[in-house]
Amino acid sequence: MEHYEKKAALLKALAHPARLLIMDMLRRERMCICQLTAVLGKSQPYVSQQIRVLREAGLVTCHKSGTYKCYHIKDPEVEKLLDVLLGDSPNAVFFLKKGKEAMRTCIGEGDWEKFVKTGSP
Repeated sequence: MEHYEKKAALLKALAHPARLLIMDMLRRERMCICQLTAVLGKSQPYVSQQIRVLREAGLVTCHKSGTYKCYHIKDPEVEKLLDVLLGDSPNAVFFLKKGKEAMRTCIGEGDWEKFVKTGSP
């Protein structure tokens, strides 16, 4: 029964449109809160709350890069599940571009060059 309880908790964490969009973006690349805020068009506290739910469910983790926390999917098996569940999302390219524009504004022009080269601010 424990196996099913864990899977139900995973599905419960994913059962929200904002969290599904966050997971869709994170399966494509690591993102910080400012990027996810731009992608969702929501406030930073709202996005942080959604990230907290995903972190508590063990779906995402983060690494610090300077003053930024970059979030990514913790388990490759979850990425596979998202590939099946979401497929090739038609708006993904638009949302990724929006996230990159937000990061450029967030970190400033000087650090943008570093981000483009290394993927980390």
